[in-house]
Amino acid sequence: MERQQEDFDTDAEYAILKREVLGGRFEQDHVPQYLARIRELLLDAQCVLAEYQRQQSEQKRAAIASEYRAVMDVYRTVTAARQLRDALDLAGEVKRMFVQRYELAKSLGDEDTMRFCEDILETFEKHHINDHIEWKR
Repeated sequence: MERQQEDFDTDAEYAILKREVLGGRFEQDHVPQYLARIRELLLDAQCVLAEYQRQQSEQKRAAIASEYRAVMDVYRTVTAARQLRDALDLAGEVKRMFVQRYELAKSLGDEDTMRFCEDILETFEKHHINDHIEWKR
């Protein structure tokens, strides 16, 4: 941070003069140098404080960004799980539909449709998709 020259207000200077000169620590001609040193220390302290605040805000931004990424990862995982659940629900409906078509083709004696439905239903069984839905050959 760039240091800027700031002057004390007259009340602060008066208080320092009163304390230091009248207290006997400094002679009258050394007080301006003392005030200049205090100004320098004050500016250094302001620079250090500003740098600390900047670092703190950067750390807060980094923490917020990290939390955001974690939340988005969870959200994507939950969304993927919901999509998978929906796909499995849909697969269950498809399997039920092919079981019904198989039974209808069986009752009508339609061999081609029966073989087609058997192939699809065997694929469901092979990959253990919706095993709770059973069909009779």
